Amino acid sequence: MGCRSASLPVPSRATTIIRSTLAGLLTFVAVPYLWARVVVTCMLMDFRLKHAPWFCGFVLLIALVAGLMRGLDARGGIRRLQWRLIIVLFVVWIGIGTAIVVLATSPFTERIQLFIPIYVLSTLWMFWLWIMPLTGLKQSIRLAVFVLLLLCATVFPVLVTFDGLDGSVRPIAKWRFAVQESPPTTDKAPQRPASASVYPRRVEIPSFPQFLGPNRTGVITGTNLSHDLQAHPPRERWRHPVGRGWSAFATQANRAITQEQRGDREMVVCYEIETGSEVWTHADNTTFRHSASGDGPRATPTIVGERVYTVGATGRLNCLELTTGKQLWAINILEDNNAGNLLYGQCGSPLVVGELVIVSPSGGNGKSLVAYTKDKGEAVWRNGDDGGGYSSPALLTIAGIPQVLAFHAPGMSAHDIETGALLWIHPWQNSHKTNCSQPVLIADGSDRVLISTGYGKGSCMIELKRTADNSFAVTQLWTSRGFNTKFSVAVVHGGYAYGLDNGVLVCIDLADGKYKWKGGYYGHGQILLADDLLVIVAEDGEVAFGKASPAAFSELYRVKALNSKTWNNPALAGPFLLVRNDREAVCYELLQEP
Repeated sequence: MGCRSASLPVPSRATTIIRSTLAGLLTFVAVPYLWARVVVTCMLMDFRLKHAPWFCGFVLLIALVAGLMRGLDARGGIRRLQWRLIIVLFVVWIGIGTAIVVLATSPFTERIQLFIPIYVLSTLWMFWLWIMPLTGLKQSIRLAVFVLLLLCATVFPVLVTFDGLDGSVRPIAKWRFAVQESPPTTDKAPQRPASASVYPRRVEIPSFPQFLGPNRTGVITGTNLSHDLQAHPPRERWRHPVGRGWSAFATQANRAITQEQRGDREMVVCYEIETGSEVWTHADNTTFRHSASGDGPRATPTIVGERVYTVGATGRLNCLELTTGKQLWAINILEDNNAGNLLYGQCGSPLVVGELVIVSPSGGNGKSLVAYTKDKGEAVWRNGDDGGGYSSPALLTIAGIPQVLAFHAPGMSAHDIETGALLWIHPWQNSHKTNCSQPVLIADGSDRVLISTGYGKGSCMIELKRTADNSFAVTQLWTSRGFNTKFSVAVVHGGYAYGLDNGVLVCIDLADGKYKWKGGYYGHGQILLADDLLVIVAEDGEVAFGKASPAAFSELYRVKALNSKTWNNPALAGPFLLVRNDREAVCYELLQEP
């Protein structure tokens, strides 16, 4: 019987069932939860003393499972019952795992995808910890396996790290010892030598002066880019490390401006488009950190005339001189409006209309949309009671009336430019209250606006009409649970919209919201339309090109631009395509047709 059976009585069948079942429930439910908290703490967050209870609870539960299983083995005449228990609980484990996977594929439970790898990693080894006493193995073998599994569980977070989450809320696992090029931590980025132009082009470089281009639509016209990318592929002009952040480039002439986090300083950085050389920087002693979504500023600068306007992740609104970076004025829009920051930081890019700079602080109470004078930063008006969103204010002319649209947490609202007065609202709130995408005006004279978001809420088309008393009547023409753009944008061309629906490139008919086709999977990246050429920046850093056509989609060319998660929007200034993420920036030159 062995030393163990000589010292411990064989438990009864009822005791075996009760103790095994209780240990199994702890193994499949409580222990994985605590293990998940340990993994998240070790790999996604900075460890603090307040996290110690999760570690202690994890160790205590492991000890409790081991104690419940102590003395149970496959002897004593109940081998058949115990193996039935093994089979039943193994089926339960398979069922739970399958349910999690099925739920994770549903857009309504997207966040659960974070727990799939954690649950599987935990229960795979914990299952064997629970099952070993029922196998009849010797105590010494069980002890050795237990020590080995516990060692592996301890070594795992030492060797593997999570580099935040992707757009589907899945952890990005990487080896800790993998060599990665670090972003600059000082005011100066590495300089790169200038390279000669490889394609003939126009003398002047067209501007891409703000988020999503001249009209804040993601559509650029008059580019005349060649579609023969196989014969004339994009040529790399320069690349170099940049600081953290999800800001994109805004350009004017030969200047490209973005925001970066370098160490403890939030930077506005100006580069030469053609060479990548750094021209000037402006630094603010502020830091935004978020372990899951990433550190640094999110909003894209806005260039108007000889001035640059930026909103940092902690709410700092800067007005800088374009040529030198000299600060002309600054204000913190959160402090000025008694607002707290959003979970993922301030993301809305400033909108300049006439003499006003319009921004979206995250507070309600009449301060969800605020206008300042562009020359001095003095408040002109405040309005809106909606909780903050992650979209940027947009200027649209609807029914002949220019108005500012804001996509906040509860839905879409429109405001008068001069006074901020509310013109109309349309509720469109997803389950996580994180509206990010830009509204799209259908520029065919129909006064229709396409609204899209994520987390299963999908999209809708609304139509605006002026009433007899000069107010607006909003009619919802159609809705769709599809076209979940989340934090990417939709671009419109010829009666059709193109966008990333939960990472899949799709084309929908604007008449009814029906799919025309579904293309490849690009993840939660970004999209741009140059005339009829789609430029898709995939989440993994690849850039793909294809023709915008409702008939079908096929890639014309693909290039591996960056090597890690890329959420930043691309910028297109004439033939120059600027792509960056939170670690590196690269500039490609494209061939323009005569």
